[in-house]
Amino acid sequence: MEKYAVVARILELAPIEGADRIETATVLGWKVVTQKHLYKVGDLVVMIFPDTLVPKKFLDGAYQGDEKVRLKTVKLKGQYSAGLLLPMSIVGSSFSEGDEVSELLGIEKWIAPAAASIAGDALGNFPTGIISKTDEFNARSEPNALNEARLYPLVDYEFVATLKCDGSSGTFIAKDGQFRVCSRNLELKESEGNVFWQVAKKYSLHEKLLKLGDNIALQGEVCGPGIQGNPMKLTELTFFAFLMKDIKRDKWLSWDTLKAVCREHQIPHVEELKVFKFTESSPTLEELQDMANNAKYDHGRTNAEGIVIRPMSPVRSLVLQKPWWSLKVMNQPYDMKKG
Repeated sequence: MEKYAVVARILELAPIEGADRIETATVLGWKVVTQKHLYKVGDLVVMIFPDTLVPKKFLDGAYQGDEKVRLKTVKLKGQYSAGLLLPMSIVGSSFSEGDEVSELLGIEKWIAPAAASIAGDALGNFPTGIISKTDEFNARSEPNALNEARLYPLVDYEFVATLKCDGSSGTFIAKDGQFRVCSRNLELKESEGNVFWQVAKKYSLHEKLLKLGDNIALQGEVCGPGIQGNPMKLTELTFFAFLMKDIKRDKWLSWDTLKAVCREHQIPHVEELKVFKFTESSPTLEELQDMANNAKYDHGRTNAEGIVIRPMSPVRSLVLQKPWWSLKVMNQPYDMKKG
């Protein structure tokens, strides 16, 4: 389950050059600017992650209403600050390190408003009994997952970093003679104006998945005009595949297999940026962050949303409790300006 607010420990405090009243706290993998001398190293705090909807009163002590606002990445005195720290008194002493407290505090995931062409007419809920949703956990929220990647058996795996395309995720399923089209959270009725069905028809996904054998699912990002402001500056609706599953065998297929299928059937896939192995000390979270901050769209002219890292051959993660290990690392300059 994705986390939005957790009890965590302050691992480090560092001064900010030219700042007398603020300092940087390291919590999990996040750097958060906070009031100087408010906390000590080792203190437990409530860490609220960025890209959440939080009660405005947590940001403005004088505010008395019920409005919620988006918590964004900001830059203060040259230091990126992602998230918000609150004292433990806000939840009480009965909570321990690692506890998730978003429901208690009324904190939700921020979701960008969807255009009608994305929303579509729902046929039902997303078929999680067939395939998992595509949500990725943030590497800064899950430092133990990076530690997991440095241990057997994952340390023997090659990992791939791919470009994170900023659009809307879609899932296309050929199963038992039926073709099913899904947005991030819903299965959709067929309609001419819906972008997911437009993509399915543009790339003849039903026919191509059937050629691979019934019981195949393909997941990816739908991008282009009218979707999230089209940051990739695409001239037409485009699909970028990133995961494929053999439903009958309940097996996620490798990155190399997905690329080969996409080449053979003329289906675009997300851009491969780097293949690497984790070692005891490299790449660090900050090295992955640098990679994300340097990721570009539009032939290198525009900051990308970030990167996604996963093993070349999918493997279950015990830390993330997901059927495949994967993490996203967001581009900080992009994240700060988005929305």
